[in-house]
Amino acid sequence: YVFSNLQVDLFTQAIAWATTAILYFYATGHGCTFDKIQVASTFVGFLEYNWYRSGVMLFLNQFGVYLLFVFTLPLLQLTNNQ
Repeated sequence: YVFSNLQVDLFTQAIAWATTAILYFYATGHGCTFDKIQVASTFVGFLEYNWYRSGVMLFLNQFGVYLLFVFTLPLLQLTNNQ
């Protein structure tokens, strides 16, 4: 491989990780305006409506990709040590 001996510091990896999270956010149809909030995701998989569960589902739909990338960020440290 061309980049097999390339050493990248952890900060650069974290910036690339954050950029990937932002790209994934927009690639899944989300946006930064109120009309881009996917409200229909609060009704998926349930027969009856619950206010709090729907709020959690909406929050996870909007910010779940960021949470996923934040919680998997320590994997960069593990791969950086090898």
